[in-house]
Amino acid sequence: MPDGWYLEAGGNPQPLAKIQTMKKHLFSVVLLATGCWCSQAQIVLNSGDLPQVGDIQPLRRIDSTSTNPGPSGANQTWNFSSLSGGYVDTNYYVLPSATPNGASFPMANICILRENSNNYMYCSTGASGMKIVGFDDNPGAIDLDIEGFEFPILTYGNSITHDFRARFNVVSATTYDAIFVHHVSTADGWGTIATPTGSISVIRVHTVETSYDSSYVSGTGSQLGTSTGYYYRWYAKNLGWPVFEIAKGVMGEPNFERTMFATTFNGTGINELKTTGATLYPNPCTSQLNIETQQSLSNAILTIFTLTGETVFTQAGCQGNLVQVNLQTLPSGMYVCRITDADVSITASLIKQ
Repeated sequence: MPDGWYLEAGGNPQPLAKIQTMKKHLFSVVLLATGCWCSQAQIVLNSGDLPQVGDIQPLRRIDSTSTNPGPSGANQTWNFSSLSGGYVDTNYYVLPSATPNGASFPMANICILRENSNNYMYCSTGASGMKIVGFDDNPGAIDLDIEGFEFPILTYGNSITHDFRARFNVVSATTYDAIFVHHVSTADGWGTIATPTGSISVIRVHTVETSYDSSYVSGTGSQLGTSTGYYYRWYAKNLGWPVFEIAKGVMGEPNFERTMFATTFNGTGINELKTTGATLYPNPCTSQLNIETQQSLSNAILTIFTLTGETVFTQAGCQGNLVQVNLQTLPSGMYVCRITDADVSITASLIKQ
């Protein structure tokens, strides 16, 4: 038999290159079967991935969706890049002491303020994640009897159970409404997610919610009903909040599903001076501020407000790619600039000296 050939079962001669190719394919299959071959590495979250005071979270919210969260498991690819619609929103991470009722939440070290609202969510951050310790939903403060997680730090395959009970519509110490919420959160997947913003490595946390509504009159309680909810949140390294979220429950909207996604994968803390779509200079500034935008403006509104949401400067009719304003009389401090033009919204941080 010529060199480079072999006899297979049945006596048929075959080229030796065939068996060498078969060995390569078999080796690849063994690698895949034993988990030795991965297209990417699993990320590991820690307390350094939590938000910091001064961070700005730009996001887009889409109400009344029915979004398939996709599969759980290792090395997944979730594709939500075709999602469209919704509206732009922003969360601001501020010191509790800078809010009207911060003293009511001594355990909090960070507070989340949603743009153009008087609603504050007080949280504490640590090695296990970010916990909610109370709300200030105008007109009054609401303490949580038990802490619930807003951002649990979990590794793939691990779970955590967390509960909280909140009182509201308080008439007296014995007459009020209450809700008890039971959460089970599991890091059920990791891989890559694609959103309208781009693609990034993530770990997914799936939370199952059961809530119980009750009413107390003169100390006597009666259960009004129960409901269930769910949350799918994809977290990335160094961002501070979910890259993407699908939610329906008492911590968001209990009556319909809401989808939210980050409109930038860069942190936007005041101290980092990062933004998307515009350049501010000089920053810090003492008097004149120049805002150069990537997209030409037609009839935009510039708003500057404090980290607690108070508007301190407004200029309408901004046009072109360069907006110039005189801020000489603006007190020194940290501010947020927002430029809104049709469906374009640009958020940037500013330090005034």
